[in-house]
Amino acid sequence: MKKIIASFIILIVATSLAVGQVETSYGVKVGLNLATVAGSGISSPVSMTTQYAVGVFEEFKLPLGFAIEPDVLYSVKGFSDEVSVNLLGSNYTFAAKQTSGYLDIPVLVKYYLPSSTAKFNVYAGPSIGFLLSSKVTDTENGSSTETDIKDQTSGTDVGLVLGAGIALPLGSIDATVEVRYDLGLTTVDKSGNSNVYNRVFALLVGISL
Repeated sequence: MKKIIASFIILIVATSLAVGQVETSYGVKVGLNLATVAGSGISSPVSMTTQYAVGVFEEFKLPLGFAIEPDVLYSVKGFSDEVSVNLLGSNYTFAAKQTSGYLDIPVLVKYYLPSSTAKFNVYAGPSIGFLLSSKVTDTENGSSTETDIKDQTSGTDVGLVLGAGIALPLGSIDATVEVRYDLGLTTVDKSGNSNVYNRVFALLVGISL
């Protein structure tokens, strides 16, 4: 599947370049990640954690309303978990938050819906993330302990990105707003013994030049 997608993208770009119909734009984007995990390897309910993403992009406009956009993002993913118990009349709270920082590189195939002013678009594409850091913060009754778990976390996170956005012309630039879903397809457990996958909803805003 990856080879088919890559071949399709290369063919479109090469054809468009040959006929001189490619326009390019680039910019920056920043936003919020609502991150969690899913999979059969999760033994107890987990909650979303609010993280962030920031990076750059370049868009290659193609005929018939299509475009290709590679992104390079620093994206933080993870999850949180909290348990409260009452023992002998006293309340105890145990919380854990796992955060992993990735260098994410999605390659998105976009389609712009016909519009007079606002540029609505939908997109999808493969993504690969390279792990930069991973840690767990345990909190017990206000006291926190941080543990580095990078050596236990898979070094790459392959996924599928689906999303929609809008670009609003502001003079010589476009202001962009988009929502996307990052569906992790490879387990974050380096040993491969546990099926746990990243799941991220993101809201991103940016400027396109």
